[in-house]
Amino acid sequence: MKSLKSVVLTFACISALAAIGATFSASSETSAPLRDFEFTYLTRIPTLPADAKTSRIWIPLPQSDRYQTIGDLKIETPFAYTRHRDPEYGNEYLYLQVPAAKVSEPAEVRVSFEVTRHEHQVALQEHRVSPQSGLTSTNFQHFLQPDRRVPLQGVIAELSAQQTRGIQEPLAKAHDDNRVQFTVGRDIRLDPPQQGDPLNYFIYPYAELDGKPFAVESKFSFQDRTSSSD
Repeated sequence: MKSLKSVVLTFACISALAAIGATFSASSETSAPLRDFEFTYLTRIPTLPADAKTSRIWIPLPQSDRYQTIGDLKIETPFAYTRHRDPEYGNEYLYLQVPAAKVSEPAEVRVSFEVTRHEHQVALQEHRVSPQSGLTSTNFQHFLQPDRRVPLQGVIAELSAQQTRGIQEPLAKAHDDNRVQFTVGRDIRLDPPQQGDPLNYFIYPYAELDGKPFAVESKFSFQDRTSSSD
């Protein structure tokens, strides 16, 4: 198994580009690289204080689209859960509401699935902007502008430059066959709604204890799938 910590960091840096790329009606090419692998997303819930009442946890789930196919999704947890989508972007996630008394010792939520990931290729010259295209300046500005938790300068700019060194096309920097897309958007409001601030991006689990954010540990791992002929 290989760690995906560096990949997760890249997710955070490219969230705006990922959302913009989804705006285009893009076509993939049969020659585009693809990759098959198994992915495990582990959330560890710590022992909760004896005087706490309720914990709520939201865990993002990947979705199939034209660039990735998600299969054999498995969810393993000792707690009841439901699946929801956020009302603005349609991101899917698990929702758990667990009485604190039931978490008297550390617990885990394990999500595993298989992925076939295609490189995301967009022929921009074939998708000219027109009044009928719906690609208004307002659409773009929503994703291109910095917000309260997404600066475009400083450390973020330096990390982005390091991760995309040698790549010239903007969309190629955001989508390749070595990534799994979980969610899109910024300032995300969940449903059921969180009591904390909107999420700047949603790749890590988000949790609240008695209405206040609290930390849960997450771990990502993957293993390439090989055919029987290899």
